[in-house]
Amino acid sequence: MNEWRRACRGGRGSLYPYGSRYQGKTCSSGKPHLLERLGHNPHLWSYEDFNNPKLDQEPGFLDPTGQNDRCVTSEGVFDLVGNLHEWVSDTVDERLMLRLSRDGVKRHRQPWRDGNGVFLGGFFSTKTEHGPGCTFVTVAHEPRYHDYSTGFRCCADAEAEIE
Repeated sequence: MNEWRRACRGGRGSLYPYGSRYQGKTCSSGKPHLLERLGHNPHLWSYEDFNNPKLDQEPGFLDPTGQNDRCVTSEGVFDLVGNLHEWVSDTVDERLMLRLSRDGVKRHRQPWRDGNGVFLGGFFSTKTEHGPGCTFVTVAHEPRYHDYSTGFRCCADAEAEIE
């Protein structure tokens, strides 16, 4: 989580990849929830609904990587906020939850338990439910969870510059 947040905040330590203030439509977020077509009560949506492979193919929702050319960090990393939730290798425990509470970020309450996985950044229907911008964190799902809103980023360790 620390590495992902550092990448999202960039060298400036900003709240959003592109700066310190929210700029609407800069990243792929805040779009309507695709499953609202099934009704506005999320408790009636099934896990199968969330895993319909056609959902990510609906025009106007998931964007190709880099399409939002202003949703980029000062170091050139695209789409860390919105588009897809990004899994990180951390797992949920009391220490992580305490650290999140110290962020001073207002988040909607999420159920959690030890061993749950962590995903960050939100997806295309996210607003600020679990924190704005680079502070968005979801802790409510077991590590095997997947749906149309989740993805991951393959990264390599940076090589040290040799002078």
